[in-house]
Amino acid sequence: MYTYLRQHPDVFMAANKDPRFFCSDLDSGSDADAGFFMRDEQEYLSLFADAHGARRMGEACVFNLFSTVAAARIKAASPEAKIIIMLRDPVEQMYSYHAVRRRNATEDLDFEAALAAEADRREGRRLPRLARNVKMYQYRAVASYTDQVARYFDAFGRHNVHVVIFDDFVRDPAASYRATLEFLDVDPDFRPDFEIVNAHAANISPRLATLLRDPATVRRLKRLVPGRLHYPIGWLRARLRGLNQQPTLRAPVDLELRDRLRTELGPEVMRLGALLGRDLSAIW
Repeated sequence: MYTYLRQHPDVFMAANKDPRFFCSDLDSGSDADAGFFMRDEQEYLSLFADAHGARRMGEACVFNLFSTVAAARIKAASPEAKIIIMLRDPVEQMYSYHAVRRRNATEDLDFEAALAAEADRREGRRLPRLARNVKMYQYRAVASYTDQVARYFDAFGRHNVHVVIFDDFVRDPAASYRATLEFLDVDPDFRPDFEIVNAHAANISPRLATLLRDPATVRRLKRLVPGRLHYPIGWLRARLRGLNQQPTLRAPVDLELRDRLRTELGPEVMRLGALLGRDLSAIW
């Protein structure tokens, strides 16, 4: 949705999709989080310097949903903000998010083991060496949406919150996109290029991925080169991370584990359905 909204002539979306400015409660203050969370307000506002009077402008930080403070902080900064929330099958969301962390070298356990480690990780144990945004190693909590959505309903009112079910979006992206444009009160007839984006990818070399993500690598490089070259180093690391990834099919969740998780999360899905006024058990 972020990619499709960026194409709309009335909408400006920040090039930094996930600035992580409003979700400050997820920022531990660590060096690892320093490169992950945007902490400076002026730096955040500069993301919109090129908006040039767009009817709508925004960003798409997925972490704002799990954060317990982001809704209130967004409300304080922009009381009339329009909020778009896209929700995915909780089991698939957990599995996908875990895969992203594996690709980013910030998760060292397989999916089932990571779920089993949640209690230890809440106590600061068994975290990956390059762990960052440590509160979100609680995969079940991240995929428990009801209270997260309710925070935005409470802060902005339901009329200013548009909830998109990912399954609807995949089945008919044009209809889902049009409904989102109508919610934003921009030209609903614009049709973007509905290309597939963010397809699953895996690292060709996990060792290189870890090296490029390691803050110690960055510190060593910055000590070796002049300050004027620090930005190109960041660009080069991002470029190498991209070159080190290749599209690949992700193996499905183990059926027995999927069934256990669906049973475990069933009451939460019922709660969310009641909040949204929709029976989600038929699709999740």
